[in-house]
Amino acid sequence: MPIGVNHPAWGEVFVWDQAVGVGGGERDPVVAAAYDWLYNVFPVGTVLKIAARLGFQPVDAFEQFGAEQTLCTARLHTFKI
Repeated sequence: MPIGVNHPAWGEVFVWDQAVGVGGGERDPVVAAAYDWLYNVFPVGTVLKIAARLGFQPVDAFEQFGAEQTLCTARLHTFKI
């Protein structure tokens, strides 16, 4: 199932992703795909966006613990006490 995400600051631009769902019990596969994307993929983008606002920049992405990990760093002068 294709999923399009938009933000008012992007104007007419959408970010597209795909989700696959498997129905089980009373859940329809389309509902399962949207639910799984919303709770597993969307938060990752939100966290990276917050990290960028705090001054962190992604340096590397790698696979570990069965999932993609993103290494971010920030310059020490970014944090003022």
